[in-house]
Amino acid sequence: MSYWMIHIFLGGIFACESQEKEQEQPTDLTCIEMTRSQCMQSASCTLELTEENSIYNCRDAVGVCEEGVVQNDLRGNTEGNVNCQALEDCEILPGECYCPCFGYGQTAVEDDSSDEDCSCMCGGEEPPSCIATQAE
Repeated sequence: MSYWMIHIFLGGIFACESQEKEQEQPTDLTCIEMTRSQCMQSASCTLELTEENSIYNCRDAVGVCEEGVVQNDLRGNTEGNVNCQALEDCEILPGECYCPCFGYGQTAVEDDSSDEDCSCMCGGEEPPSCIATQAE
């Protein structure tokens, strides 16, 4: 098998695994019962940093800038960014030093060991968020 055929084959396997993982996310949990990863993938919850670095609160989404916005979609230059910016009086808080990797923070529920096993240059700060535009 050629290099490219193997690359495409393995890419398909990993894509299937990531889709299965997304489908496995519980939908019957309240925000306070979610891990960081689950909260970031929810359109009805918002992950926010508490006063302690790496300790997060997963709460109900409130207001036009949070309700229906999936924070995980705000990471990087994605469609989520376009969706947030299209909302009137909303802007993106990029979360430049938020790390989604296992062990880089937790909510009231510890990170799941099946979360991303990776490393970040920094972490423990505000996650990417769609927030109300600050009045000048």
